[in-house]
Amino acid sequence: MSLPKQCLYTNKINSSYAKNYNAAIAPVNGTSYGLGETIIINIPTGFNTVMSAKDSLLKFNLNLRGVAALPSTVAYLNRCGAFGAIQRLRIFHGSVLLSDIDNYACLMEMLLNAQLSSDIMSNKMELLAGTGYERGMSLLVNNNSPNMPILAIATDVTFPFAIPLMSILSLSNNYVPLFAMTGSPLRIEIQLISAINQLLVCNDNYPVVATVRSFCDNVEYVANMMELSDSGMSMVKSAIGDAPVNWVVQDYRNYAFNSTIRTSETTLSVPIPAKFNSLNSLFLTFRIQTNASGAATFSATESCQFSLTDYFFRIGSKTVPTKPPSTIPEFFGEFLRAISSVGDINHECNLRYSQYAQPIPVASDNNGTGSFYVGIDLESYSSTPLDTVYSGLNTSTDDIFANLRFAAQGADRNIRIDTYALYDVLITIENGQCQTFY
Repeated sequence: MSLPKQCLYTNKINSSYAKNYNAAIAPVNGTSYGLGETIIINIPTGFNTVMSAKDSLLKFNLNLRGVAALPSTVAYLNRCGAFGAIQRLRIFHGSVLLSDIDNYACLMEMLLNAQLSSDIMSNKMELLAGTGYERGMSLLVNNNSPNMPILAIATDVTFPFAIPLMSILSLSNNYVPLFAMTGSPLRIEIQLISAINQLLVCNDNYPVVATVRSFCDNVEYVANMMELSDSGMSMVKSAIGDAPVNWVVQDYRNYAFNSTIRTSETTLSVPIPAKFNSLNSLFLTFRIQTNASGAATFSATESCQFSLTDYFFRIGSKTVPTKPPSTIPEFFGEFLRAISSVGDINHECNLRYSQYAQPIPVASDNNGTGSFYVGIDLESYSSTPLDTVYSGLNTSTDDIFANLRFAAQGADRNIRIDTYALYDVLITIENGQCQTFY
């Protein structure tokens, strides 16, 4: 006979060996930033200290000014909200580049749409980042949230945000080992977008807002730190021994490709120079080139289907999938396998058929922003942790091409295809310095 654990009171409670605190870290290169400028934040390193990046936030204000004649219909942020203000994210340790993600906003929109439920996008993440289910936060009328800031004619309005910054610092099973990085601070460089229309959308043919004193200010990285006790640090060092600290993370890399799809059937072969020891997944987004650069009536992060009829990837001598997907459910099924698991009943997303299958961007579309993505899962062992074995495909010596076939278009369309590679990285830290291996 046995009893459930709820009836057993034999737990032994040990000391936590740590002190938890939040450190508000200001940028080192100023207090306000214009479009296209870069914010630099140095995270201090020190003995006995680790950081939980998953519990840390980037806090900032976006300052917008209503023009003399506000739009007659609607204006709203891109579906990814305040993440849309970030063009590029880079992380350094000393002179060593640990991570470099360009076109960050488009990646974040894909990840948010594919990994968060509609409730989270329109509630929790709306509060933090100004996201939404069909589109981002409204800038003119907030009938459902009357206390949120809105634009007014010829008036400066501040929109505050506090976003969880996705990077190698959070894509790991371990805390950030600041105790081992004593050679230099951990430096985060955030490059802002270059045009205001890359952040927002309106349904009139002129810009919604003009920036004033600064586009972005009041920036702080609120880092969740843990200071380990000497006894706790001794336990860490005992586990490591005399070896360097081996910190395994995941990262994304962006590759952009511009081309034209025609009024006749078009086949594209897109080169993807993703040469890694452990490549887990590839994701593709499809955007109109001018929209990606910023257009008043279209979202810069909107990805559409453009009548894609089928696709496959050529990796070295191998073709995957062996049978090219050719329908909307097949496209979505392969994308889900790459982002999570098709059969995971706990996985939620906020994509519906009309948004995923949207063929081209439509300025006044009532279905919301188009959100079509293609993905391929390259893991040898599905859904495995990073503790003991790399699960991705070794492509360090392979050439990779995405072969895409599009049906005839209503007009020639200049499109931008962004490929995002998800791969494993080993960061070795010795004598206070980092080296990366991928």
